[in-house]
Amino acid sequence: MDVHERNWYRSSVNSVAFSPDGLTLASGSDNTKVTLWDVATGELKATFEGHKEGVTSVAFSPDGLTLASGSRDHSIKLWDVATSAIKATLGEHDFGVYSVVFSPDGTSLASGGAFSGIKLWDLATGDMKASFADGSVHSLVFSLDGLMLLIGSTGCTINLWDITTGEVKMRFEGHIFGPPYNPFRDEFVAPQSTTVQGHKYEVKSVAFSPNGSTIASGSKDKTMKLWDVATGELKATFEGHTDGINSVAFSPDGLMLASGGGLWAKMWKDADDKTVRLWDVETGEVRTVLTGHRSPINSVAFSPDGLIIASGSDDGTIKLWDVATGELKVTLVHRGDLIEPVFHTFDKLVYEEKDIHWLKQRLAELAEKSNAPE
Repeated sequence: MDVHERNWYRSSVNSVAFSPDGLTLASGSDNTKVTLWDVATGELKATFEGHKEGVTSVAFSPDGLTLASGSRDHSIKLWDVATSAIKATLGEHDFGVYSVVFSPDGTSLASGGAFSGIKLWDLATGDMKASFADGSVHSLVFSLDGLMLLIGSTGCTINLWDITTGEVKMRFEGHIFGPPYNPFRDEFVAPQSTTVQGHKYEVKSVAFSPNGSTIASGSKDKTMKLWDVATGELKATFEGHTDGINSVAFSPDGLMLASGGGLWAKMWKDADDKTVRLWDVETGEVRTVLTGHRSPINSVAFSPDGLIIASGSDDGTIKLWDVATGELKVTLVHRGDLIEPVFHTFDKLVYEEKDIHWLKQRLAELAEKSNAPE
């Protein structure tokens, strides 16, 4: 299949989500906009404008009629998918919102963000029903029955919260907080103490298996781990990424896991890992490594039928891949302003001269900082 490319605005893609019917893909990016794309054609369907800072998370309601978006502007917006109108703005976070998710019955929304824990919203009234302290939250997802919230946070922990009591029902232990990655020394500084099972650095993404019995977690320590929900025991550790893992997702049948790798700080230093990996859940083996992104992967999502995997990256692109063959089907390119399309071959993406100039300036700035005395 030919690879189509649409060039709209250069901006890091932070989140991607398929509509329940699989016909539409939503994306949130640093240009403050939410964008809807036609999955079959790669055409732009709609753009939602209203956030004042970058959009970090997008999620469709179970009926597909509403889209939620979380932003660094501290707010959550609910959009009418058909009309692009804002239905409501929820704004009780003190800092940026990193993750939003609908409850399975569509009556509630959970949000997590920087230094403000978890908030639970009643969508009928727009009121906040509850607030749980869990540090800075990177990722959250409802259990199948909607009674619990699974949280991945900067504190290197995975907590399972009971939303009725507001208490942690289970804590998946073994996580150690480590110092952040230093892009100029190109290294982590290992913590003084270690544990046998858990992640060594913060947890960036969590996901429930379709049957709800297993949890997957992806971390900056370059590993993905599987946990037994009933016992809290570690079931498996998947290794293969050469940089931190930012996003994990189960296939609809639960037989595969997708993970997206890379660290934002390394995007200007030829990051070691800019791959999407598809794993066999049973064996832990890598089925396919999808290459083509030029910067870290921030978000991965399976289509509802499990035939397509979408990946959003700091390189400003969304890529749609055929799960069975690993073939790149469509590339959607986000740019700063609406411009004329440029051409794309299987091994080369041609950027305009102004983009090359901007990149050179950015590299020069980073080089100057790295040479500055400490």
